[in-house]
Amino acid sequence: MQSIKHHLVTAKDVERLAPSLSLDQHKYQAGMVTAWVGSPGMMGAASLSCEAALRSGAGYVRWLYASEAQSLLAPYMRPVEVVQKGFVASERETIVPLLQASGSCLMGCGLGRSAAVEEGLRAWLPHVQVPLVVDGDGLFFFADSPCALPGSVIFTPHLGELAHLLRMQHIRQTEVEAILPTAMLFAQQHRICLVLKGHPSFILDPDTHTAFICAGGSPGMATAGSGDVLAGLLAGLLAQGLSPRHAAIAGVWLHQKAGESAAKEKTPRCMIASDLLTQFPSAFRSAHW
Repeated sequence: MQSIKHHLVTAKDVERLAPSLSLDQHKYQAGMVTAWVGSPGMMGAASLSCEAALRSGAGYVRWLYASEAQSLLAPYMRPVEVVQKGFVASERETIVPLLQASGSCLMGCGLGRSAAVEEGLRAWLPHVQVPLVVDGDGLFFFADSPCALPGSVIFTPHLGELAHLLRMQHIRQTEVEAILPTAMLFAQQHRICLVLKGHPSFILDPDTHTAFICAGGSPGMATAGSGDVLAGLLAGLLAQGLSPRHAAIAGVWLHQKAGESAAKEKTPRCMIASDLLTQFPSAFRSAHW
């Protein structure tokens, strides 16, 4: 098996990846994200991921939700700048043009594991031809039964989700280096960029056969919703034109920097996931974005 190259991500790596900005660009040119996220009881995942996409610099974020659950979901979406779009399960095909018109899509954060969610993922994924981030419950269904994916995809598993994807019982943080070749092979087989969340976080890029390592962050980032913030940030960067590899490198590094800044202000014990969003400006400035 080909040996994996390793690269420790630095601020200089991230600085050169900043998406361009222009005074004459409009909101759609700044990046459009369509996100199918959230479910009853899990609206925090939807709000955190959608706000992260907006705060990343994307100009337009559209949130999809099942119309029958509108009263349970829509009133709890924050921020108000997120555009809401309900859909009826029997008419899912009407959503495909919206997916295709986006700069990127995000699926999985807090969706739940109902039969309707699985049917929706299997109905939409083969038709998504724009860059895609799959997180959380989206990874659960893919692990059980892989389906067609677009050409530019980022998966964002934690160790438990990676074990499910690789059909292993469990993976300890101390075992990560040993299973990197297996994880890289999975990424190559499915043509995905694999972001393995943890400390450190690894970005496995099958095109360069490289494990990019992000070793920053804070213990306080081990809190509910932190991964949803990362998923939304990645989707926003993809929508602004970054490749999966570059979006993952920049997104994971910026996410960790936001965590470090939040820990300084709130302490690692007191910080919560939404504190990461308030620290995006500090993180972005640290990379001269």
